[in-house]
Order: sequence, then structure tokens, then C-alpha cells
Amino acid sequence: MASTAGVAAVATFFVLNSDYNPFVSPMTRACEAVLKKRLLAPAGYKRVETSESSEPIPLEDYLKDRGAATESDRILWTRMYSDDSGRKNPPTKFTLFITYDAPNAYGTPVRGLSMCEYRSLSASKSGAAWYSVIVDNFTQTGWLREQILKGNVQQ
Repeated sequence: MASTAGVAAVATFFVLNSDYNPFVSPMTRACEAVLKKRLLAPAGYKRVETSESSEPIPLEDYLKDRGAATESDRILWTRMYSDDSGRKNPPTKFTLFITYDAPNAYGTPVRGLSMCEYRSLSASKSGAAWYSVIVDNFTQTGWLREQILKGNVQQ
């Protein structure tokens, strides 16, 4: 009994002294991780509010996401799409809006709004990760590429 209480106390200590929140969805964690990497002062980031929505992905968008270029690709992906949709587990697009406060270049807190998307092959957002979410129309890799092309690379 004492060892269980000790483990619970240690776990509580680590959770309270870290950024991990068990009540925040994996998608929110992934979106915030990407968003913080793009801020000038990520330590000053404070989430104000989030708003989520979801909708099934239409077949044409699904085929486009899969890169179905040939007729055989279209047939294969259409069959997979139909199988998933028939099981009440359709491919789904999740959208998350994050309202946050973060310091600008002068250290003044400024309110911002970011849109994050995650396209899942199922009706679950549990697979969302920093490399699979799209924040403000860019994946993290795409955003870094744009920064390099613009010459905005920070050391």
C-alpha cells in the first residue's frame, strides 16, 4: 500500500512539474509543439482557448492526399476508402483552432490564432504527431523550407 502511494506521489510530482497534461489530446500537444517552434519566445507561450471540429474527408480529397495518379491507384484507394467508410470509421479531417498569448520581438504579449489540421485514415486523432499536423497551412518541414527560402533562418 505504501509503495503504491509512493509511486502515485512521484508520478504526480513529475506531471505537475512538466508540460505534460494527461487531459490534453495528442492533437493539441502536437499542434502546440509545432506552434512553439515557430515563436520568437516559446517559453512565453500561454494557451488561452482551443476549439475543435471534425468532418469526414470527401473521396476526391482522400484520393488527392494519397497521390492516386493512375486508374489502378484510384480503384485501390477508392476501395479502401469505401471499406473504412462502411465500418463507421471514415477518414476524417480534424481542425483545431488555438488562441494563445506569446511575446513579440519586443517582449510584449500579443494574442495570436493558429489553425491546425490533422487528416486521419480513421475517425481517431490519436495518431497526431508534430510531423503529421499542418499548422497555419504548413507542415513543420514545409514551414522550415519556406523560412530557408525567405532567408529567415534563426541560429
